[in-house]
Amino acid sequence: MKKTLILLISLLFISMSVSAQEMMRVPTMPNDPAVRMGVLENGMTYYIMKNNKPAETANFHLVTNVGAVQETDAQNGLAHFLEHMAFNGIKSFKGNSMIEYLKSKGLGFGSNINASTGLDVTQYFISNVPVEDKMLMDSVMIILHDWSHYIQLDKKDIDEERGVIIEELRSGNGAGRRVLEKRLAEFGNGTIYSQRNVIGTLDNLKGFEHKQIRAFYDEWYRPSLQAVIIVGDIDVDATEKKVIELFSSVPQNKTASEKKFFEIPDYEKTYSKIYVDKELTSTDLWIALPTNEANIVQNNWIQFVVTNFMFDIIDKALSKRFEKISQSPDSPFNYAMQVSERILHPQQLALTIGMLKEGRELEATEAIATEINRMKKHGINKGELQILLKEISKEAESAYKSRNDRENTSLAMAMVANFTENLPITEPKMQYDFVKNMVATIDVEMVNDYIWRLFKDKKSFISMSTKGTEITETQLLDAYNKGMTAKVKPLKDIIVDSNLLDKSALVAGTIKNSTDYLYDSEEFTLSNGAKVIFKKTDLKNDEVLFFATKNGGASIFEDSDYGVSQLLSQYMNYGMNGVSKYSSTDLQNALAGTKVNVTASFYKYYSALNGECSPSDLEKLFQLIRLNLTEPRFEQQEIDAFKSIIKQQFASYTNNPDMAFSNEIMEFTASNSKRSGSFKEQLNSLDMFTSKKAMAMFNQAFCGVGDMTFVFVGNADKEQVRKFSELYLSSLPMGESAKMVNRYAFEKGLKNKNIVFKQQDDKANVLISIENKIDENVKTHVAFNVINDILSNRYTKIIREEMGATYGVRNYDSFEWTPNGEFINFSASYSTNDKQVEATSKVILGELNKMADGEISKDEFSKVISNLQKNFKINKERNSFWVDHIYNNITRDFDGYSDYEEVLNGLTIKDLSAYSKMMIKGASIHELKMTSK
Repeated sequence: MKKTLILLISLLFISMSVSAQEMMRVPTMPNDPAVRMGVLENGMTYYIMKNNKPAETANFHLVTNVGAVQETDAQNGLAHFLEHMAFNGIKSFKGNSMIEYLKSKGLGFGSNINASTGLDVTQYFISNVPVEDKMLMDSVMIILHDWSHYIQLDKKDIDEERGVIIEELRSGNGAGRRVLEKRLAEFGNGTIYSQRNVIGTLDNLKGFEHKQIRAFYDEWYRPSLQAVIIVGDIDVDATEKKVIELFSSVPQNKTASEKKFFEIPDYEKTYSKIYVDKELTSTDLWIALPTNEANIVQNNWIQFVVTNFMFDIIDKALSKRFEKISQSPDSPFNYAMQVSERILHPQQLALTIGMLKEGRELEATEAIATEINRMKKHGINKGELQILLKEISKEAESAYKSRNDRENTSLAMAMVANFTENLPITEPKMQYDFVKNMVATIDVEMVNDYIWRLFKDKKSFISMSTKGTEITETQLLDAYNKGMTAKVKPLKDIIVDSNLLDKSALVAGTIKNSTDYLYDSEEFTLSNGAKVIFKKTDLKNDEVLFFATKNGGASIFEDSDYGVSQLLSQYMNYGMNGVSKYSSTDLQNALAGTKVNVTASFYKYYSALNGECSPSDLEKLFQLIRLNLTEPRFEQQEIDAFKSIIKQQFASYTNNPDMAFSNEIMEFTASNSKRSGSFKEQLNSLDMFTSKKAMAMFNQAFCGVGDMTFVFVGNADKEQVRKFSELYLSSLPMGESAKMVNRYAFEKGLKNKNIVFKQQDDKANVLISIENKIDENVKTHVAFNVINDILSNRYTKIIREEMGATYGVRNYDSFEWTPNGEFINFSASYSTNDKQVEATSKVILGELNKMADGEISKDEFSKVISNLQKNFKINKERNSFWVDHIYNNITRDFDGYSDYEEVLNGLTIKDLSAYSKMMIKGASIHELKMTSK
């Protein structure tokens, strides 16, 4: 059967085009002809492609096909350390002058200038570079050139960077990382992959010799292992010429060692491990099954793409079965899914991941294994396959329709995969035709053949992680084997009713009037009082975004019900409720072959619906909107299944330092009110969250559409929007207008709280939050955005680089409308070590006070302004940008777009000083510090 399928697919491809015929004569798949590829004499590979998303920008990548597995024991962690050093001095930019130069051109460190290191690959990127600045474009290319061979590695800079990376290690420390590293070591099955974790060890980071990082750089950063990738609004011919001229000078390393590829052997036997860590928040099961398809792309790309297509079907089918089981309150597991991935670069794993209910771990393990066993023995049925092929067809159709909407970043990542894994950069039409042919060709027997090959005679690794258990590894393995050897019946075939509602029974209303709205959009007023705003765009060919709002939200509920409202909002927002006669999984099946979704949720002062669709599925979107409002589904057994998940996750917050800190934040910043939304508050509300209560609260929040506004932004047809609005929305009852209740409490002054959370790691967490009342207008928004970004740069320079006390400070500014006025909130949070909590926290407010005193340089001011100008230009090309601005205008009568550029360009340093004072004077300030001892 395998050979028959491969031959059949080959014949299909031969008939597609001349390029397909050429393809059949070579061992690898032809790449998209829009990508200019080449290899220089020194071995350097390059990829160049013209693309205009975002317009007038370009992305630059340097990929080095090495990572942590190329390290010696003495170099453990230094592949990643080297990545950091690339930003601390190169041949053409000494010290941190490269970062400062790029910032001056509007590029943000972290957002536009960044890098990543993996076990096998290291890559650097500079994104959204304005192409009209030719000198900048040339400079960025020189930076890539210097990264490839001319990183300076100054000893003083290396020693200063140690603190930053130690704090990065500390920030990621926790139960999750500890368990993951143990699992990955098992996946590595005794190879070098079992001995490397990318970031290294604390001891080696503190004490490695300078010569070791130099040795790694000289050995592995060489042209034959590197690729330059440039994608954007560029002249391909001119760019290629510059690449050849510049990068051909990078010298070869003729004495370097050959890069080894480490194949991971199959497990000799099926075995189990249990990892106990008291700081874990859930009990998780992982079943890892190695496949033999890991490096098949090197030999036969047709077999590779067919196999991955089949694996995608198997993953989706098993995941759907697990989801259906988990919706029952009697299910012994809360969640499970199947995914086939290259967790470690050369090794593809069929990985089953489940969250088990406490006290039922062995039962859950057996149940998950039984479902794998059922799939192995009986395969999938016709109904399942039909649904899955509809979903896959729609995904392929959407991707093809969006082929001209692909952004530089996603295109560049496809080139990275081509260089590092030899995966094809598929031309969109060929990819679409392949999927269509596969969908038209395969049947249940073909898929089941792949299922049998996947599971045949394979040894698995079963692991469970838990905060505590008396279960033994032998018992865990026995439960798995019991499920895998159980007598199982085939799954019953699926019968799906895809007619969501009977539209013939609806009596359409009318559009009373229409008028121009902001941002080149149009507003329709329906006969029941509801309003519809439509903005036509061609920013994405296959996207229509939707939202609707109604006054009230969570504010209409009493304090005693606030925790329930948060649970209900999560339940709906996750799409767990379904609608009408459809559970969430039944609804997914009914919508197979479409791209449409709608969810409901509560914000503080608004109830909302959110969703999206393909233009071709616009009517389905309107039907779902109607069903969400008229036939919401709140079945007790589905709610109980959700409550089981919440109870297990939140009940462990007292064990986990990060969750404990998050809970403290919610309670402390809410002044310990009954409306904090904390984990503790939601746990105390679980018993009250019932089907009857959910329906009553939903009807109270969505008590008619007369005061609702429905917004559609994207590539939809206006006449269809009008027609469907009249049929599906105008026919809804007007109902009552909801009123907001002022629940906002503002208390001036400074509040401090210091807590100790004993944990395995020397790790401290800090939050500083400032809140104050403001008059909301465009200038206040712009000014506080600039203040936040300047502070972000200062915190990076002082706390990260100079003090070496944190990997990074996360600071945000946000604005909130309340019935009591508008408020600005600024918050900064970070992790550090116990010894540096006080010194770092003083910097947070200290720098804001300096800005209030006028200590703002022209240089830092201009860098932030340039970055905001660039981002504004790019963001205008996204539908979500317009959705946000229309939402702000509807909910608080705020137009943040029309005068934005004028206000931004007219802002002064004096303005920033004044607004900094405004933020501080009479503010409510919360300082929360959690140390480990």
